[in-house]
Amino acid sequence: MDEKELVAACARGDKEAWDEFVEQYSRLIYSYILSIIRSKGIFDFPSTETAELFQEIFVLLSKDNFKRLKSYTGRSGATFATWLRQVVINFTIDYLRKRKTNISLDALNESGLSLGELLASPVEKSSVLLETNERALSLRDCINQLEEDDQYFIELSYHQEFSLREIAELLSISRQAVDMRKHRIVARLKNCFQKKGNLLDF
Repeated sequence: MDEKELVAACARGDKEAWDEFVEQYSRLIYSYILSIIRSKGIFDFPSTETAELFQEIFVLLSKDNFKRLKSYTGRSGATFATWLRQVVINFTIDYLRKRKTNISLDALNESGLSLGELLASPVEKSSVLLETNERALSLRDCINQLEEDDQYFIELSYHQEFSLREIAELLSISRQAVDMRKHRIVARLKNCFQKKGNLLDF
């Protein structure tokens, strides 16, 4: 059966369908969890906690008579994998926040990407790299000053690498609105960064 049929069968309480669902999506869910944890700069996350988080996501999907799973509709052509990735991102981020670990959304990745590279589109990559710890701290501070929704946008676009089209679908807004929001976020961060005496050439 295809993904919509499988989800529908699970939502009806079909045990065989649920077993198939778990087998089919376990690896995908686990990889999403790991990518989110690593994007936060956490490289010593206990495997036991990863396994616990993995199990809790399946509990989330199945509890209350599969209420969360039933919420998937495939609206606007969004695939189930895209929808599932969003569920895992939200749940994992909430889990990490409750764990009281330093998982700020502005965490730089292992290669020390700059503001320009974090905010560049997939096509227009900036070659500017953060050169000092002071500049890195300035970037972190500027992102922390953004509204929570804008930090979430950065999480989706630059850490989880959602396309702008996928973000539009997930947030239920137009592609034009996504482009405008990205432009606004870039402008605010550039302004903040420049006020701190750090000039970046985009």
